[in-house]
Amino acid sequence: MKKVTAFAPASVANLNVGFDCLGLSMDAVGDSVSVIPNERSENRITSITSEDRIPERLEDNCCSVVIHEMHLLLESKVYVDIEITKGISTINSLGLSSSSCVAAAMAYNHLLDKPFSKDLISFAGRGKKPHVGAFILTT
Repeated sequence: MKKVTAFAPASVANLNVGFDCLGLSMDAVGDSVSVIPNERSENRITSITSEDRIPERLEDNCCSVVIHEMHLLLESKVYVDIEITKGISTINSLGLSSSSCVAAAMAYNHLLDKPFSKDLISFAGRGKKPHVGAFILTT
């Protein structure tokens, strides 16, 4: 069983006037997403490590949304278990779900022998759709 883990750093924006036009990436703080092929006919979230409450439903979690979008476009037969490790608290606002979206896209792409290159950023962005309740602190 092949397990692929990707890390995406947190980012700090608003260093300049103009809607986050200048930002920095941090190298020690970020999120990790692992994907492991499973024998099922569905993707599933099997582990979330976070100090905050994170959506566990596939349709509400940005990582699984990203993977699902890639899966559909490729018409892939590879379904995965998804393990999410949040290194960024939602209280910090240092990338929030963006880091997780990027890590999910990178991990799934690598698992499938990198069928995408420049398209990865568009997949990561799909996890940020308004209907996705990704990494919003819930009570």
